[in-house]
This record gives sequence, C-alpha cells and structure tokens, in this order.
Amino acid sequence: MSGSLKPRGWTRLAPGADTSVLRIACVSPGKRRHLAGRRRAGSLSRTDEVRDTGCHPSMPEEATMANLVVHFEIHASEPQRLIDFYSDLFGWRFAEYGGGEQPYWVIDTGEGAIGNAAGQAGFGINGGLTQRMGPSPELGAPVTGSNIVVGVDDVDSLMARGIELGATEALPAADWPGIGRGGYLLDPDGNVFGLISPVLSDGTVAMGAGADA
Repeated sequence: MSGSLKPRGWTRLAPGADTSVLRIACVSPGKRRHLAGRRRAGSLSRTDEVRDTGCHPSMPEEATMANLVVHFEIHASEPQRLIDFYSDLFGWRFAEYGGGEQPYWVIDTGEGAIGNAAGQAGFGINGGLTQRMGPSPELGAPVTGSNIVVGVDDVDSLMARGIELGATEALPAADWPGIGRGGYLLDPDGNVFGLISPVLSDGTVAMGAGADA
C-alpha cells in the first residue's frame, strides 16, 4: 500500500507530525479513549505509545480483518492517459483524491466491489491510481511487483479492444484447463494486467458456479 493512500477508516501519520498525539489517533477507538484519559491524568508513559508510524484500521476492537486482498494500485507516468485507458476498456470510474506532491485517484471498479457491497470472499475490489515516481517498466523486462487480473465476460474481445486503446499483448488469450480462458496485456505505461473468464473457447464453463463436470 503506497504512502499516499489513505483509505476510508484509516489514519496515516504525517511526516514530522507530533507523534505523541497522532500515534494515539492510529489505535482503535476504545484504546484511543483509554490512552487519551491517561494522558490527561498524567499517567501515560512512553511504553504506552504506539511504536510504529504505519496505518492501523479505525474499527471496533472486536472487528477482525480476514487476510483478503481489498485494494490494488496502478502507477502511471501520465495519469490521465491511464485513466482514459481503463475507463474506456472496463468502464472504471476515477475520482481524484488529492495527495499533494503525489496525486492520487480512487478507482471504483463497479457494482459488487468491496466498498459498495458487503466485503466477503468472491466479491471484486476497488483500487487507486497514483503518479509513478520513476521510469516506466521496460518492454520485455521481468515483472517486479504484483499484477492484477480482471474477471471479464469475453477475454478475446476485450484484449482486442485494449490493443486498440494502446495496450500491447503480453500473453495471448488461451484456454487454461480447469480455470478458464485468460490472457495478459501491457497497458500504455507498461503495467502488466490479466483478463480471465471461466468460459473456455468451446463455451464450457471451467470454474465456479455452473462449471461443467
């Protein structure tokens, strides 16, 4: 998760901030109230401080996080170019979030994504797009980070549409036995991403609900 991201319900410490105050803001609401009361009473020691400077979810103490992937990020040398590309290809919606020196756009991938539906296994996720702080990936270079795979209805037609919009084929569409049909593209800034459908080229369903025996 990039340093510019500030997801809903999370708190990030600002560089150079007064950590004696902000570290309390990074713990759960119940613990925060407890520590704030002890600070006012003068009984808060340094060992009670939250030791790191990362983000912690502001949620009830009894809530749990299921180790699901809930967010992705795309880095862009020319953000507007990729905003146009992914909007045209998938219909994703982008909303500028801010970010100061590192601009950030929140991506709404559509109906059923976690964030506009109850988060549970099987639902899609939303993401973000941020300014790339370095050169674009070289064509043909090894992947140096994670990549995303998008579930679609028709892999072949969307791969062709992506190429029309400026993408490059990274891995041709093919049937993957027991999985479905998929392929990979490089977006106009060199980021690799995949497309997958459970429906094979012969029309049979390889995975999920309705899979053929």
